[in-house]
Amino acid sequence: MILEFCLLLLIIVLFMFDFRISYNEMDVVPYARAVFNDQWLTHDWYLNLTMPYRYFFSYPVGYFAETFGIIETISGGRLVTYLLIAVPLLGLINSLRTYSDGFLYFFALILFFMFFRNGSGAGEWMVGGLETKVFAYGFALLALTAFLKKQLWAGQAFAGLALSFHLLVGIYSLFCLLPVLYVYQREAKDFYVKFFRTLPLFLSTAAVGIFSIANELLFSEGGSSQLGWDFYVNIRVPHHTLPAAFNVEKWIKLGVFAGLNLLFFLKSKKQTIRLIASYALFSFIISLVGIGVFFFHSSGHYFKYYFFRFGDIMLPLMSLLLLVAFLSETQASFIRKRKKQLQLAVMVVSVIILIPFARTFITDFSTSAGQIKARTSGDVALETWVKANVSKSAEIITQPDDDFFYINYERPLFVSWKHSPQNNTDIMEWHRRLVLLNRGQEFSKVNQFKQNYVQLTETEILAIANTYPSVAYIIMPDTIALKLPVAFKTDKSVLYKVNRLGDRLIK
Repeated sequence: MILEFCLLLLIIVLFMFDFRISYNEMDVVPYARAVFNDQWLTHDWYLNLTMPYRYFFSYPVGYFAETFGIIETISGGRLVTYLLIAVPLLGLINSLRTYSDGFLYFFALILFFMFFRNGSGAGEWMVGGLETKVFAYGFALLALTAFLKKQLWAGQAFAGLALSFHLLVGIYSLFCLLPVLYVYQREAKDFYVKFFRTLPLFLSTAAVGIFSIANELLFSEGGSSQLGWDFYVNIRVPHHTLPAAFNVEKWIKLGVFAGLNLLFFLKSKKQTIRLIASYALFSFIISLVGIGVFFFHSSGHYFKYYFFRFGDIMLPLMSLLLLVAFLSETQASFIRKRKKQLQLAVMVVSVIILIPFARTFITDFSTSAGQIKARTSGDVALETWVKANVSKSAEIITQPDDDFFYINYERPLFVSWKHSPQNNTDIMEWHRRLVLLNRGQEFSKVNQFKQNYVQLTETEILAIANTYPSVAYIIMPDTIALKLPVAFKTDKSVLYKVNRLGDRLIK
């Protein structure tokens, strides 16, 4: 068992570990640090927004980011997420396999991480970076394996944790667990007694998620304009949310995986296979709801619920595992008689697949392990000067695509494309700030800012500073000359001071 766990962990690391910091990590980890230490960047707009669903993640991660550093926290946190995903995956394999087919399940996971590590078309991923949803997916899978084993107390606890770490993943996980719980209650005479006895365990682990839902229902702008969410869905994340943004392959894969799981559910005689297939089919139902909303409702803001998120990752994962289980059930004699030949063939193919990933990993580790932060830096000299000379209360305007600003400068940021809020009103403010940096023009993609940002005039910059008094500096390429005081200049960038002196210079 230990050897198999190590093998599975190795597979995940080879396919998923990246010696670069992801954009998602540069969103949630600095926010976590600000939640844990509310004195870190008190004048930053984004880092001081209220996002209750992140609290379960933010306090422990924020502690490590504050104590050991953001880079070190990301590196160590990733290893924790790999462990968290490996445990339930091994549990699913053990619940499905027979004595002779274990090697086939590991091959199925190799195929999954090779072809579907970023989902089946909606860009969803389950493991890779230190992010809230990774924990939610891990606990969702742990809840499934626990309920399959009829361990109600563990299932309740893990289902609650999934909800607390990520609302949508947790809610969709609960929905997909319904058929599993239905079969459970039919077979256990004292099911409801045990269920209500363990319900407080769910309520305690789900407390943060329940609070977030209550906060959304009580304080959201349900009756007012949902323009902020329309911006978010149509401009910020259409590649994750809108059916119109998906390619044809996404729909083909969705149909194939749904058909396979329906086949497994109808034809398999093994209850575990049928239950996992029903779990996958319920994730498909969520996608069907999204398709229905797309065709029958004109308001785009409903896609803030990411209808294609859960199925995008769960359908291919469950389909590959269940395909092995179904073949092992229907072709048991063939697999048993040719076990050695199959093992050899699978091992050879697996090695052929894994060798390039192993070589890339070793090369990156030996040459770049100590350069993770350097890969995010656009101007080290400027970053060093800012951290030594600029007040932590001074807000800085920079290019909206500078996703690594918080880790490199550790100063308040006016706005960035990546750091988008999770509240209708706050998203509208995010959009308003970006429009100002785009010289008053609407936008649909981040690369549209590049031309307009560098054409900002002194008058436009000072108008922003007058509207937002905390703005004190703006970073421009060294090729741009403004009639503003130069605070510091490098061979790449110029840091201009935005104050009344600049106002007088313009006049």
